[in-house]
Amino acid sequence: MKFAAFIPYWFLEKVGLLLGWLAFIIPNQTRKVAHKNIELCFPDLQEKERLSLTRRSLQGMVLTILETCHIWNRHVDLSLDKILHVYGEDDLKKAMELGNGVILAAPHFGSWEILGLWCAKRYPSSYLYRPPKLQKFEDYMVSARSRNGAKIVPTNAVGIRKMFQSLKKGELVGILPDQDPSEGDGMFVPFFGIEANTMVLLSRFAAKTGARVFIAYAERVLGKGYILHIEPLADEINSAETYQSALCLNKGIEDAVKRHPAQYQWGYKRFKRRPKGEPSFYNF
Repeated sequence: MKFAAFIPYWFLEKVGLLLGWLAFIIPNQTRKVAHKNIELCFPDLQEKERLSLTRRSLQGMVLTILETCHIWNRHVDLSLDKILHVYGEDDLKKAMELGNGVILAAPHFGSWEILGLWCAKRYPSSYLYRPPKLQKFEDYMVSARSRNGAKIVPTNAVGIRKMFQSLKKGELVGILPDQDPSEGDGMFVPFFGIEANTMVLLSRFAAKTGARVFIAYAERVLGKGYILHIEPLADEINSAETYQSALCLNKGIEDAVKRHPAQYQWGYKRFKRRPKGEPSFYNF
């Protein structure tokens, strides 16, 4: 990853597109998962359109990995200079001024690493992460993500308590809201019309603190940089009814994905956990 950071960005982008194309034409598990998810979520597309979307999604996944090499290992300002525009910055600033804290729901979409750097430069920020298996990589990742002053906290009881305290102080917290949570930490809520195991942590934070919640993502513009989108969710996200809040969350993610479907990471097994009695979608 450190070596890749010294490769010119324009060349890294071409390499990413090539590797993503290879990931599409060579049979592999990720391609199967991506195509199945697209088939489930876009049943009206023709097969030719699904294949095209699968290819572009795989290219985006590879680009995200290579971009992370740059973002984690180069000077922060070099990365932030690639931000072309920020939509919703005024709404975010007003929400922070209210003093109830802000929750950024940042799905696996585009380049979320650049989004984290941008927010941490402007506001006191905490980001929740799922610890990887390798301790050395975890140390490396936490160090890279905290360079702009962000607090990086794990998904355990201590980390969750720290996130809640940050919100009570009126700070900003960032959460990846579209992971498949562990048993007992989620509920089944429709996502693209399919029951998806959805995290309830974000909804509980929003209900207890009254924090404003935004869907946030960095749209990749090939050959140019990134456009940040920060979009407020409807008031239902703060509902004490967890199901209604989670439904609002999934609807916000879905609306964003529909605008830029190729930039969503379809290779992730979003529908891995099924309601009792339902077979797996991923029996390949």
